[in-house]
Amino acid sequence: MLAFELGTMFAPNGEIFDDETVRRLMDISEIKGMKHSSLDRLLELERLALRDAHRLTFVSIRGMIWGST
Repeated sequence: MLAFELGTMFAPNGEIFDDETVRRLMDISEIKGMKHSSLDRLLELERLALRDAHRLTFVSIRGMIWGST
């Protein structure tokens, strides 16, 4: 299972979680990773640092990986 956070620039009901929420999501073993879509490179790096400090096996998907060539 993957978690997903989506900025409001993509959808009006989107939400970017605070660090505590992301850390708690990492505590749920069934959640293997999270897709982050905020267009904020600094926030992406902060998510990676949180992952590195809390759960290294947590997959971090970011950027436009779904796009075509």
